Amino acid sequence: MSDTPRTDEQINGKPCTQFGILTGDSLRNAAVPSEFARTIERELNAANDRIKMLEVVERLSTAQMDYIQQLETENDAMRADLLLWRESK
Repeated sequence: MSDTPRTDEQINGKPCTQFGILTGDSLRNAAVPSEFARTIERELNAANDRIKMLEVVERLSTAQMDYIQQLETENDAMRADLLLWRESK
């Protein structure tokens, strides 16, 4: 499978599954050289993959921050209990 399916489809008029189909590549019907379009599509695909990864990291980070907040709240409660215990002695 090609790593630039959208560009290949625009050039060939149909999706291709192997690079050999592109041998008849012609610039007559392309607004930019096909290799440039493929490069841009690869960069777009990489950027989209990175965005997806960063979204996962953001969700994990949010979950960790929620857990830290919970621990801080529990710690505050334990400190208050400890102070009350010390005062009652």
